[in-house]
Amino acid sequence: MKILKIIIISLLYMPIWGLLILKDENSVYLELNIFVCLVYNICSVILIKRVFGKRLLPFLFIGPVIYFITTLFALPTDFTIICFSPISICLMTLIITSIFINNFKFDLTKLFLLIAIYMYSFSLQEIWFNRHSSIVNFVAAREGKQIKTNKNLKDFSFQSKISENYLLKSDNKFTLIETWNKSCGPCIHSIEDLKPIINKYSQTLNHVYLYVWMSKKESSTSIYNSTLLERGDNILIDNDNKFCTELGLQEMPYFLLFDKNGVLVDSYAGYSRNHKEAFESRLISMLELAI
Repeated sequence: MKILKIIIISLLYMPIWGLLILKDENSVYLELNIFVCLVYNICSVILIKRVFGKRLLPFLFIGPVIYFITTLFALPTDFTIICFSPISICLMTLIITSIFINNFKFDLTKLFLLIAIYMYSFSLQEIWFNRHSSIVNFVAAREGKQIKTNKNLKDFSFQSKISENYLLKSDNKFTLIETWNKSCGPCIHSIEDLKPIINKYSQTLNHVYLYVWMSKKESSTSIYNSTLLERGDNILIDNDNKFCTELGLQEMPYFLLFDKNGVLVDSYAGYSRNHKEAFESRLISMLELAI
């Protein structure tokens, strides 16, 4: 009966980890979610060890190991990403806690673990996330991930510096929409690196930076006055993320090229400085359509 109980507890780790980490991958609270999840791991192991004893602890790893193996198939085959992903750290936390922690007394082991998970949650996981995003985005662009839609650019309104419902006008030019967010590392790198290439096509191209909301707490004024961009008049905000939702844009940055009639003619996702030349080549092939 005890074994059955601990197996049920073990399987409960799967939805808890999923709700705290995977479901809110793009949440502004991701760091806090990871920290809470790792602290929960420590506390739960201490409690289970006290209630059920050491001999039944191996059964506790049934759910976490299954979940870990499952998520390996969803991660790019990169050693750094696999080792430092939140799911790997969760499993590692369980293992270390079950080996080194014996009771509820606060000692140096617990202090070291808390400092380690705090550093990971609020610092190191961001490095992992940016690395993961860069590889996922590179694969998406390399495979020519295309958006197919019957929607016209005229069907959408955006928030601009001067209007809450701004309609993009082609002015007899093609329109390039580049999605971004201040917390997106690949987005910032693409803005810094690709601007000179895009500027070469300014005679035949309208270039717009479309800001994707991560939190309504963000100030639109701070977005328009971003030091990352030279001017604010070509920055638009996706109201309620309607544009991204209806076109199914799940990555950032996304590059979408619309013709003079507002029809989407080409698109791709992602940017990585590790593959800068490949992305530059992909962008140029897209912009050539605007000539």
